[in-house]
Amino acid sequence: MKSLNFILVGCLFTIAPLSITEIQPPGDHAAEIELRQLFAIGGDTGTDGVFFGNIGSLVTIDDAGRIFVGEKQSPKIYAFTDEGDLISEIGKEGEAPGEFKSLQAIHAGPGDTLYTFDSLLRRISAFAPGSLELAYAFTVSNDSMGNYPFGFFGATDSGFLVVFEESSQGTDSVRSVHAKIVDWEGGVVQNTSLSLPAIEWITLKGPIREMGTHMPFGRYPIFRLGPAEQIFAGSTGSIDIAIMTANGMSRGHITHPYRGAPVTSRDIEEYVKNYWGDLPNQIRRAMRYESRPAYSTFQVDEKGRTWVRLTSEDAEAETSRWLVLDAESRVVGELTLPSSIIIEAVTSERAYATMDNFSVVVYQIDET
Repeated sequence: MKSLNFILVGCLFTIAPLSITEIQPPGDHAAEIELRQLFAIGGDTGTDGVFFGNIGSLVTIDDAGRIFVGEKQSPKIYAFTDEGDLISEIGKEGEAPGEFKSLQAIHAGPGDTLYTFDSLLRRISAFAPGSLELAYAFTVSNDSMGNYPFGFFGATDSGFLVVFEESSQGTDSVRSVHAKIVDWEGGVVQNTSLSLPAIEWITLKGPIREMGTHMPFGRYPIFRLGPAEQIFAGSTGSIDIAIMTANGMSRGHITHPYRGAPVTSRDIEEYVKNYWGDLPNQIRRAMRYESRPAYSTFQVDEKGRTWVRLTSEDAEAETSRWLVLDAESRVVGELTLPSSIIIEAVTSERAYATMDNFSVVVYQIDET
């Protein structure tokens, strides 16, 4: 753990890029919010001796304040105290119970049980809150329509919230993802009636074989579990985040008029520059979006507010803008962070972010 004792309020501090920022919120409902860095975990920024290869979004916090950070490159999980001291390592690479082959999600659930999802093994594992030893594990089945488990975003008293993706009838087909509740045997027990467009792919025909790639400037589905077991779900094309209970009752939408910047010819050429032969022309013909997505990710804090990371007009921008929206879609905060920092979890008092995907930075949230 490494503490940093200096904060520059009201502007970006480029000499110490982890040190940020005061949120300057507009509107009558705004509060003044400040992020004050407490410490960092991992890499050269921490003193815990842990070096992460690829964290991704594998960060979760339990009710006791313990910090769990997953590692994708060599799949395992590290547990830290609320002050950033290493407690233990959980799991290792492999296929046996308690091991991971492709760690896709980790979430702290009811009673501080730690839950994980392995996308290749299609397995949910539960680790006991005290010992952090494996308590049980099960394989998630396809749903009744043959859709396969694509993601996992939390556990409730009703079961496990799993995202199922429709089977592809061809790389270019239009597909959806569906959030459903799975029981302790891996079977679907309830549909939430919550669906979003799936990640879009295009087929490229090379000289020897076909290959698939993501649609340029495509939209992504995001599901989050918020307070009171409410589900927040949105597609990154526009800020229109649905709120729904786990049993399928609508609780409204969080919206904002922000739109992604137009895609320019320079953006397109930058995107295709590493492809060869006729592949750039195939990508240009397949492109269907004239603008970037509106946002790249969002998180939900314990007050039910969404922290939304907006996209930038410049893909190489050194900073990124975040909006904090309440359940009535009011902007209650706005902040600018270095682009290398992505908030992955927010509690009532703290924000937890990855930096360059190799370390975790912990901030105190001060509100007045």
